[in-house]
Amino acid sequence: MSLVDYQFFSVIHPYIIIQRYVREGGGSQNPRYRIEIKSDIPSAVKRQALAFEMPCVACGAVIHPFRQRGPARRGVNIGNLYYAACCPLAVRLPCSRGEAASVEYRRIAAALANRVSP
Repeated sequence: MSLVDYQFFSVIHPYIIIQRYVREGGGSQNPRYRIEIKSDIPSAVKRQALAFEMPCVACGAVIHPFRQRGPARRGVNIGNLYYAACCPLAVRLPCSRGEAASVEYRRIAAALANRVSP
């Protein structure tokens, strides 16, 4: 099940930033995507995101797909929260390298491209 199928998607989608990420592979013909969360996310929504659970899109294990990294980056509207549709790398590396993750990121990108602003 994709993030876009959950009711929480309607809460989080205004804060999602899709980044094409060519550096890790895929090239310009088949780029990888990073799904980042804006730095201006309200703290209540951030807490909801960190508590949110869904199955890994590759293996089905229950995961927390919204994760934190180091401090927010200066000078950009990207915070320290990101979305990962698969198991953490330290748990199951193959999950993040498969087609299921790629399909999920493209599905989210398509849903965001089609969103209608209020």
